[in-house]
Amino acid sequence: MAAQREIRAGFDRETLVVYQVYAPAIARPALAAQRFVPPFSFNRMTWIKPSFLWLMELAIQRADYRTSKRELRVDATSSNASATLTVFATSSNQQIGTLGNLGGGRFSGTLTFPVNPVNITVRSSSGGSASRAVTVR
Repeated sequence: MAAQREIRAGFDRETLVVYQVYAPAIARPALAAQRFVPPFSFNRMTWIKPSFLWLMELAIQRADYRTSKRELRVDATSSNASATLTVFATSSNQQIGTLGNLGGGRFSGTLTFPVNPVNITVRSSSGGSASRAVTVR
């Protein structure tokens, strides 16, 4: 069950969509009319101030796979210097490992993986993700 004061949203670099839940007394008439009707009131609006974490920047600078050693080298940056960045094989969503925090929003890791994952996704513990094709070395 979702927390009573939970905010659900989706975002990318250019758009933030916030999902609003209405009481049944407001939602049912609005659904029936396919627009807002009383008891909904535009005079009572809620303004949401998004956390900077929703706008977090995450980028992958390097994704190299060394076949001879079965090692994946990943370098990434994040606007949240205290985040935990986890690497996944994009196609299977299999977790490969966690990047080390070098400080200042820089992260890096040399991770053992049995095959070239071809494409990786790095996910942040504070929201956001980035994907990149893997270069074979």
